[in-house]
Amino acid sequence: MAKYKTETTPRFRVFSFLAQALAEGVFRPGEFIRIADVARDLGLSGTPVREALCRLAGARLVEDRQREGFCLVRLTRDEVAAAYDLEAHVYNRIIDGLEAEQLPDVPTSPGRDSTGVGPPIAFQILQQMTANALLRAQAIDLGARLAPYRRHETDVIADARADTLRLDQAVTIGDWQGVRIALKQYVDRRVAAAHRLQDAGSR
Repeated sequence: MAKYKTETTPRFRVFSFLAQALAEGVFRPGEFIRIADVARDLGLSGTPVREALCRLAGARLVEDRQREGFCLVRLTRDEVAAAYDLEAHVYNRIIDGLEAEQLPDVPTSPGRDSTGVGPPIAFQILQQMTANALLRAQAIDLGARLAPYRRHETDVIADARADTLRLDQAVTIGDWQGVRIALKQYVDRRVAAAHRLQDAGSR
């Protein structure tokens, strides 16, 4: 049985909390994120909150305006398309490693809500399976960067959920060639719709 990696540090808890909040549209482009409020909500000090925000700033999801604080960045259409392309590259490299290791087991897939909104479950599984911490961090950062736009995929892409389910199924059965094909289809359709995703995610 392969050992799947998880991270439970306070900084990662904050990062996950903020990424989820951004995905749900809690913060809008240009809106400042108050460190004291997030720390209070999570029962933590301000240090891990600031560290998580710095990580999000490194992923260009939030902007550090020095004395003013951190605010949500509005990506351009080209940046949205480039982030999807880069995400595909990162997951293909993760798959390269999994194929080389010939891992026999895939972790149980978590459930998906009925709306089908959000990243493919396949991405969470691949993050758990990879032993490459750098690729895992890149995948998580890209997911956070795309979250405000990804939540609109079902609004602007016809049958977007079918792309996600195809990718999820291929990962669940460990069909790596099928994963690559499904990943390309998934990303190509979102790159083609980047202008509409950017418009929806920036409102």
